[in-house]
Amino acid sequence: MKTNILKMTLISAFVASLSTQVQAVDLDDVTMEIAKEEVKRGHKLGLPLRDTILDYMLEKGDITQAEIDAQKVEREAERTELKALRDAGDPEALKAKREELRAKKREDREAMKSYVDENEDLKNSLVEIKKEAKDKLKDQIKDKIRDRKKQNREKIQD
Repeated sequence: MKTNILKMTLISAFVASLSTQVQAVDLDDVTMEIAKEEVKRGHKLGLPLRDTILDYMLEKGDITQAEIDAQKVEREAERTELKALRDAGDPEALKAKREELRAKKREDREAMKSYVDENEDLKNSLVEIKKEAKDKLKDQIKDKIRDRKKQNREKIQD
């Protein structure tokens, strides 16, 4: 019983000392810095893999430059059509067009994946590009962390 009372007394004294220390901090002097750069989140590396694949296809003769240009013109036309539907205010037509474009994009993506799977050297080069980009990104993150720690140390010393 006496040990419980002693423990309770010590705990209450500890909590009281913490609360007085917290109250002693003046929050008027606290400043906050706003981050100047946007931090990338997620798994996207922003790599031009599609361009790499198209260049490979162009070298092998599986696609011509005219076909690539036609695809670009078609995508631009689809964007303007979506914008026109949005401006017209027809949500049903817009929804139908988006579903159509999503299905087309899925088909194109599957065709691109099957082409990559058929060509091992292209597949290996894409894996290498991804690995280099991830390593570069990791190095950049480490450098940013190192710089922020250095800045924080300098602020503390000042």
